[in-house]
Amino acid sequence: MSAWIVGLALGAGYLINKNIQLPTQLELAEREYNGQAEQSTDGATSAEVRKAWANTNFSKFGDFNESIPKSEQNAINREVTNQLEQVEAYDAPILPKIEGVLMTFDRSSA
Repeated sequence: MSAWIVGLALGAGYLINKNIQLPTQLELAEREYNGQAEQSTDGATSAEVRKAWANTNFSKFGDFNESIPKSEQNAINREVTNQLEQVEAYDAPILPKIEGVLMTFDRSSA
């Protein structure tokens, strides 16, 4: 008879423990869910984002680093243009323009 009392006591202890832990876990989950709307503590602020949008140096210098002198940038751009022209000349040579083809209809064979 004492075995079922011990089992009953263990079951009651388990249920009491669960009853204490469950609200705590629910409160933590609710706080985490509701906390998503709170202000972020890490990452960029909207002021920093607006400041970054105001910086347009990337559009002034294109693919170049701003520390490269303008003369070197122009020399590189000229070389790129020269290479593109060579590729275009190789891939699509200039062919003579076809102005017209004389077409005749021979009725004598019909």
